[in-house]
Amino acid sequence: MKILFLSDTHNQLACIQDLDLPDFDVICHSGDFTNRGEFIEVEAFTHRLLSMKAKNYVIIPGNHELGFEKNKNEWRTYFAEKGITYLQDEEVIINGLKFYGVPWQRAFFDWEFNLPDGSDELKSKFDNIPNDVDILLTHAPPYGILDQVSKHKKHLGERFLLNKLETLKNLKINAFGHIHESGGIYRKNKKSPWFINASMMDSFQLPSPRRIYIAHIDEDVKTHEEQLKNCWVESFDENNLEFYNSF
Repeated sequence: MKILFLSDTHNQLACIQDLDLPDFDVICHSGDFTNRGEFIEVEAFTHRLLSMKAKNYVIIPGNHELGFEKNKNEWRTYFAEKGITYLQDEEVIINGLKFYGVPWQRAFFDWEFNLPDGSDELKSKFDNIPNDVDILLTHAPPYGILDQVSKHKKHLGERFLLNKLETLKNLKINAFGHIHESGGIYRKNKKSPWFINASMMDSFQLPSPRRIYIAHIDEDVKTHEEQLKNCWVESFDENNLEFYNSF
């Protein structure tokens, strides 16, 4: 299975439409595909996303998708009619792998999907992640993993998410965005899941086509341990694919 991970494209998805990308089994987007959640932005995003070749499309909203939080059913229906799976604290199974999406984060200005830091309500959003999830899409990063901004080096990720990760025994990939400055990939060792901050915007709020990531999972391998062993992630460069599988 070949999966493309995107996040925080902020109306700039067109900048990668002309790249020589392969066909994908799944394209995932971890939120902030608009700037303010306006319908004209959503329509443009949908058109551009579907112009990229994939058998399946899975998206979650982010804090910039204003108005999405209270209109979950309407947006799920809208995207379903376009052939896109919209996840807001929900799951979908594709080719035997379970995908789950969580758009929430600690309160961040007056944006969408905000909950008080340390609150039981925020904790419950991450506690509800199924323990058998394979691919986890969150808008916010886990605490301490690709979650820093350059000017003050504070960790801005979610502690409740970090704690929940310990129970996710089938997890292969956690893809997220939100913190633009920390775009990249991380893996502790060969027995650990991959973490992908797929924010396409860089620290200057400019889109970078190199900040898109492709994961490969061997579908013919049935056990989680073998799938994880044979899972690898690469950063796309139109002129040179850089591989990050030598751990």
